Amino acid sequence: MTIYQVKRIHESYFPKSFFFSRKTMKLFGQTLKMFSVKKAMKETINYSYREWSGCDCYYLDANILKNKKVVGKTMKIFNSKTGEIKTI
Repeated sequence: MTIYQVKRIHESYFPKSFFFSRKTMKLFGQTLKMFSVKKAMKETINYSYREWSGCDCYYLDANILKNKKVVGKTMKIFNSKTGEIKTI
């Protein structure tokens, strides 16, 4: 799954979400290309996010930049069935 697919799914379930808005991304010095998407292991999901058991979940992460310097990291988990994004 790509970050573009994640964005499309998330916005189809949550059209008023600001997570991928241009202003939010600019505030954190991010672009969609900066995000990596990795499949989460089912065992991790079953333990940490029990309500998401049996779903296809993905880790999302990207550096937060200010004046072209890394000042933090966005780390989220995405549920492809519900379109939800939660902080790790």
